[in-house]
Amino acid sequence: MIDERTTVHLLGRTLHHLLDSAQGWRGAGEQRGVVERATREMPTARYADVPALVRAWRPAAL
Repeated sequence: MIDERTTVHLLGRTLHHLLDSAQGWRGAGEQRGVVERATREMPTARYADVPALVRAWRPAAL
């Protein structure tokens, strides 16, 4: 089923692509946790919607 959690997964994969490199993870540990949750295989285990992802990302990005 395609719903907002699909968008959360796509945004999580984009963040992963931007913060991962051949030399290793360039983001903070908290950011990795947000990305890992956003990209979980089971949609019900991801953030419920984009605003929830953003709320988790903001403090992790500080």
